[in-house]
Amino acid sequence: MAEPPVDPVLLSPPPTCTVDDVRAIALRFGVVAADARDLGSERDRTFMLLDDHGDGLAVMKISNPAERTETLDMESLVVDHIARVDPALPVAYPRATVDGGNGPAMNRALWQHDGLDHWARLYDLIPGHGRHDQLLLDDHSLAAWGTVTARLARAMRGFVHPSAIRTMPWDPQHAAASRTMVPSITDRQARVAVTEVLDRFDTEVAPRWPSLRAQVVHGDLTIDNALVLDDGSVSGIVDFGDMTHSTLVADLASVVESLCGSRTADEMMRVARLVLDGYQRVTPLEPGELDLLGDVWATRAAIGVAIASWRAAEGLEDPVFAVRYNDVALATIDNLRSIGWDRVRRRLGGRHEGGAGELAAPLTARRGSILGPAIEPLSYDVPIQMARAEGPWMYDADGR
Repeated sequence: MAEPPVDPVLLSPPPTCTVDDVRAIALRFGVVAADARDLGSERDRTFMLLDDHGDGLAVMKISNPAERTETLDMESLVVDHIARVDPALPVAYPRATVDGGNGPAMNRALWQHDGLDHWARLYDLIPGHGRHDQLLLDDHSLAAWGTVTARLARAMRGFVHPSAIRTMPWDPQHAAASRTMVPSITDRQARVAVTEVLDRFDTEVAPRWPSLRAQVVHGDLTIDNALVLDDGSVSGIVDFGDMTHSTLVADLASVVESLCGSRTADEMMRVARLVLDGYQRVTPLEPGELDLLGDVWATRAAIGVAIASWRAAEGLEDPVFAVRYNDVALATIDNLRSIGWDRVRRRLGGRHEGGAGELAAPLTARRGSILGPAIEPLSYDVPIQMARAEGPWMYDADGR
């Protein structure tokens, strides 16, 4: 099987370090820790530093030996940029070492082990807790997640850095890179579903990708990469490790996939609409972006299954931990397939596959025949076929 063209970081095992190693590194940042607790990570190592009473002091991230210093410095520079544009966004910022220095390099400390260089960064604690159950988020919180995603993208849109031009396998624009990973999916039906989504991306999305708005984006604002308060609001954005130059719709698809999983098909679409509504309070999406959101969402899920299966097969990660989200991702794909791609597009606000004229003509004619010539003509192009209402929400025949 050919080796996928992915970032070298994903081909290198995470650092091996002890609690004593972590405590020694913490001194480089002026922190005296009594203990450290592993928080888990895919390609790096992340620890909570603890005091004598077991309370948290700070969070340390020790990077994979294949991680380039330019990439780490880009992560420091982007939070500086965000702080200038939208100071209220709760992004995690790395501490400076006691050695001081200039520029972003002062935010990382070198740790050498087994002849390899690892860079450590330390972050102050932020209120909230990680790995929040997305099923506990209420409608207000779901919309707020969309708003935070849009605010973060808007704060980053003026940021540029050469290290952002890279092949991150989770980025749907590089879906082709996951093709060689698909044989690692052990279940035949899962392989078929993932292949169908990748095929659809090639025919329906890839030709239109160059027309979509693109910039440096976070790329992975998921329930695992944010701290959340008890009310479901985002209190901390803690990981910029997957930032890359990609499309806005790819950035939005990551949060949609994260928040909509483990739900029935109808509830999944309702939640997606809430997130989408929150996003568009800040950044209205263009028609072409709305058209492709469902496909990009499905592609993100399919890529995740392929990557996780491949990493487990290659021994790059604990096999059980690696595929922990595969069942949820496959259920998401099955739900989208069962709804139908055209209907998914319309329920997410995209255009009817046959075009506006096909839908508008019969409704406009019916309106004219029933209400007569005295009625004012429509002031918008596509008539709304209202089906039901519930509280403040009104739904059309496509479930939007």
